[in-house]
Amino acid sequence: MKKFLQLLLFIISLIIALLFYLNYLKDDKKTVQELPTEQKSISNTKNNLIKNLKYDVRFEDNSQYTINADLSELTYEDEIEIVKMQTVSAKFTNADKVPLIIKSNFATYNNSTYNSSFSNQVTIEYMDNIIKSENLDLIFLNRLYGLNIKF
Repeated sequence: MKKFLQLLLFIISLIIALLFYLNYLKDDKKTVQELPTEQKSISNTKNNLIKNLKYDVRFEDNSQYTINADLSELTYEDEIEIVKMQTVSAKFTNADKVPLIIKSNFATYNNSTYNSSFSNQVTIEYMDNIIKSENLDLIFLNRLYGLNIKF
């Protein structure tokens, strides 16, 4: 009986050790991080790539919108230029010269409407405030005056 109990305890300790190894120590290949789709599309294509691209838009009410990217890809959808951007910074200055600064890893910019969709570690600085988000849509309701920010 004593040997049976020792054998049972030995088998249970082996099972616990094996489960511990499989759950905590084994190098799991499932942890490979998938690249965001924006990064895949820019890095996999070689067409229309531009480094250090900058757009500067001035509105009639003296407000201004500037967007820069380290790497950009120009695409066209229904004859509208859509720019996919990496490592992006943007600045919207209203008519009173108060800046709103946006930084993100990725953005999509519509050259026709100036609408921009920022994604992946978005940081917004406005006056003394800092806002962090995963996504930000900057939508200009009309080119003259309106600005609608959607989180």
